[in-house]
Amino acid sequence: MLNPSCQVLLVEDNDDDYLIVRDLLADVTTTHFDLEWASSYQIARESLLDNKYDACLLDYRLGESNGIDLLQEFGHDGTPFILLTGNEDFEVDVAAAKAGIADYLVKGHINAPLLERSIRYAIERKKAESALLHSQQFAQATVDALSSCVAVVDQEGTIIAVNAAWRSAAKDNNYTGENAGIGANYLHVCEESNDEGKAVADGIRAVIAGARENFSLEYPCHSPTQLAWFRVGITRFSGAGPAHVVVAHEDITSHKLATHALRASEERFQSIVASVPGMVYQFSVNTNGDTEWAFISQGCREIFGLAPEFLRSNPSWLLDCIHPDEVDSFKRTLTKSSEELTPWHWEGRQLLKSEKPRWIQCMARPHRSPSGATVWNGLITDITALKDAEEERDRFFTMSLDILAIAGFDGYWKRLNPAFSETLGYSVEEMMSVPFTKSVHPDDLIKVEEVMKELGEGKSVVGFINRHRTKAGEWRWLEWQAIAELDQGLIYAAGRDVTERRKAESMLLEMQDGLEKRVTERTKELATLNETLRIDNIQHQLTMGTLRQVADAYRQAKEDADVANVAKSEFLSRMSHELRTPLNAILGFGQILEMYSSGQEEQKAVTQILNSGWHLLNLVDEVLNISRIEAGHLELSLEPVALSEVVSESCAMVLPLAEQYNLIFRENAKKFARMFVMADRQRLKQVVINLLSNAIKYNAEGGLIEMLCRETPEGAIRIGVRDTGVGLSSEDQQKLFMPFERLGAAYSKIEGTGLGLVLSQGLIKAMGGEIIVESEVGKGSIFWMELPRAESPLETTLASSSPFDITGSTLAGRTYTVVSIEDNESNVRLLETIFSHRSDLTLYSAMEGVSGLEMVRSHHPDIVLLDLNLPGISGADVLAQIRASEDTASIPVIVISADATAGQVERLMQMGATHYLTKPLNVVQFLQTLNETLQIANQEGNAPAEAVKNEVPRLAPIDGDSLAILVVEDNHLNQKVISHQLQTLGHHITIVDNGNAAIKATQREDFDLILMDCHLPGMDGYDTTREIRRLEQNQGKFPIPIIALTATNSDEDRKLCLMAGMNDYMPKPVRRADVVNILARWAHN
Repeated sequence: MLNPSCQVLLVEDNDDDYLIVRDLLADVTTTHFDLEWASSYQIARESLLDNKYDACLLDYRLGESNGIDLLQEFGHDGTPFILLTGNEDFEVDVAAAKAGIADYLVKGHINAPLLERSIRYAIERKKAESALLHSQQFAQATVDALSSCVAVVDQEGTIIAVNAAWRSAAKDNNYTGENAGIGANYLHVCEESNDEGKAVADGIRAVIAGARENFSLEYPCHSPTQLAWFRVGITRFSGAGPAHVVVAHEDITSHKLATHALRASEERFQSIVASVPGMVYQFSVNTNGDTEWAFISQGCREIFGLAPEFLRSNPSWLLDCIHPDEVDSFKRTLTKSSEELTPWHWEGRQLLKSEKPRWIQCMARPHRSPSGATVWNGLITDITALKDAEEERDRFFTMSLDILAIAGFDGYWKRLNPAFSETLGYSVEEMMSVPFTKSVHPDDLIKVEEVMKELGEGKSVVGFINRHRTKAGEWRWLEWQAIAELDQGLIYAAGRDVTERRKAESMLLEMQDGLEKRVTERTKELATLNETLRIDNIQHQLTMGTLRQVADAYRQAKEDADVANVAKSEFLSRMSHELRTPLNAILGFGQILEMYSSGQEEQKAVTQILNSGWHLLNLVDEVLNISRIEAGHLELSLEPVALSEVVSESCAMVLPLAEQYNLIFRENAKKFARMFVMADRQRLKQVVINLLSNAIKYNAEGGLIEMLCRETPEGAIRIGVRDTGVGLSSEDQQKLFMPFERLGAAYSKIEGTGLGLVLSQGLIKAMGGEIIVESEVGKGSIFWMELPRAESPLETTLASSSPFDITGSTLAGRTYTVVSIEDNESNVRLLETIFSHRSDLTLYSAMEGVSGLEMVRSHHPDIVLLDLNLPGISGADVLAQIRASEDTASIPVIVISADATAGQVERLMQMGATHYLTKPLNVVQFLQTLNETLQIANQEGNAPAEAVKNEVPRLAPIDGDSLAILVVEDNHLNQKVISHQLQTLGHHITIVDNGNAAIKATQREDFDLILMDCHLPGMDGYDTTREIRRLEQNQGKFPIPIIALTATNSDEDRKLCLMAGMNDYMPKPVRRADVVNILARWAHN
């Protein structure tokens, strides 16, 4: 729009023409023209130097000069020029256009409207040119403000423009001449450098040719002292005209070294630099209230979906896009920023025709222009995602099932979620209107004050539990985690209602007490039963008058005793099952509580529950072991055992405990050298450790413990454990081997079951010996273990064998590898001696089952020599796992055991043993068996052993580590325990409660593993397993591994499970570690 008053300079040397122009301008009514006349070239030049005009009417001919000269001198100072000439002249027109003339009028053809339009057009065009120049300068300033080195390259690769960062980088890198700036061919510069430079040159050509829209490349630029990375970005200019590309080099070292959040921020920054995301703008409000958008970046297309040209031509477009509810805040904040010249920050919603309202953020810094206009340079960004995230956060706060709260150090709640209100029954307003200690139990207030003090010191609080009164008057236990923001004076807390958990813990403790009472009652019943049987037998014998009657009575008594023993065994088995079933629930849920307990006091309580439960379980196992010994059902592997090994290993295990009590410990290793006894190695070690543990527990601090060894006149060996404790009276010695008799328990804090010595005596007697006690009150005790003497297996074998017996005949062709799994060092040395004479055999030895299995899997030997009585997993379990793996199933296994019973030999051969040799070893027979086995294996290429006829189940994990497992269990609590343990390990669980349902499930679905309870209603676990195996065989299915899961725990039960077709055995209570190990074992197979 033209100003109400317009300053016009007329440069005209003809008076008549001046009057014509003056009159024409006077006829214009829309605008008042202040006309100033310069009658010569020189006067006009002085006027233009001293004054500013809105327009200049310039005569072409000015004496000896012409208007073109004046135009060339002053045409770029912002004043538009209109050329007046007497005749139409094409050459004059062209020259004037080149010099920047705004319009061209011919005298004699000018009227007032034409002259007014020409002046108005010239003024508006000049304003547009000024705005464009200002916009270009702003754009250049923006590019110069970028830290990236930016250059514009034409289609030939020549640099036509660079920014300040580019010039600075060229100077810093000592580039001078044409390579440093405008005019250099950047393609040649790149091609003369390294491979990255050649790639950049190819990228520029591809963008110029239109083969791709853009190109980018990251490249290192390290110095000897600093690592640095750069990224070059190449973008093609859009629009008509010659093809130009922008080349930008950016330092991205911080991107490489910063965190993910910083990298994301840098990516956004790079996006702003490369493609100007968001909308950079310059906006002004003139003193008359008119608005103008001097510059709008291309980011407006992304934010508003509109082109910059459209927005610049519609100054009020932003206000039109704003949601009606946001208009007032927009105007208010903008007015305040204009009046106070403070940074403007506004957030609000915008309305788009095709989309839901989106949130935008406007940020800008204002300044005053010389004309008095307020100018803002700023950025508009889309913050819809941020607002959505805030809305989701608030929704999470509101919908959370846990209690979420914000409190102040002034003692009042600041914000509460509905879960808190639902837990206590108060409304949010009611709770926020009173101090938060109002609902706390009086006994917990001191603890609350202590927690507030910790939070005030900047500490976090985890697992704090207190009681709160509900609106109904009930007390609820709440567990809290909290952290304070001291700068804000706020406490952020999360809590949950643990009232039911506290009740469950109390119930578990009550159940534990009840179980201990039941054990005591059942034990007393057992003692009463034994005494009744003893009295009945005596009475029967006394009343018999004749030898026949005595014999009949004896037979009857024996039958009665057998019946009583069977009843006793059944009673103990039932007791074990009845106790282990609830123990499984107690220990199972106890372990679950241990996993999720956070409070220190709560953790202590759970630990006490678990310790007491395991103690009770050990008590049950010891009672069962004593029963097995009494019934003669305990399996032993008697062989020559080196006392030096057993004593050394046992002392090493208890030595840390002795040092804890500052006891003097004498092992006397030399006394046991070359001493051998006939015993079960593991059971003997168990007894020695038990006696040493007692010597430590019942010794005085600083006392002595000493190992003794002597031979008896009868040729037996006595192993003694001497202590300097309080000693035992003769009366107490009579009670030593009575079950549950703990001498001094009433006045001693020493823990125990009273079954350790009973079990030890039973084990020693089962091995053909006895325990003898020597003790004196006040001086101490000696516990002697007397066992039959034995000879060294190595010496016996060497003495009875010729050199050829030991050497045997070697096998030609190659060297064979043998793995021996044997825990008796004397037997290991015997094998090493035998193999030292065989150059065709290489021996590897393992002392226990797990390491032996790993050795078999890693070496894949030609033959395995396997002892059965191993620490950890038994030899039978090792054999089962060797046969269960495709990699090791074909390896021959020779069992070497001291157990020569026919049932044991038959069982191991059915499990897949190639041969079964008994100890003491017959070297000739051993070597003959070894050679025959190796020859057969060599001929058959390690074919599977003849005894292994059926396919062995193998476990195939699904979905990586997840298994499909069928749990067959009728006890509801046990179902919960085992399912929780399996599900936390990431497995898929199906639960059924009887055998028929289990059979139907296996026909309906494919499972990787079955956990089978043996005691089920109706069809028990044994019959269920047999039926599943029958169906698998008839249908040609691969057998599913079945693991026995039962509350009984004996060798007899294990045999029953294996004979029924199960593959492994896991007694209750089930430890989580047992579950992990058994799954890992079968997953490996």
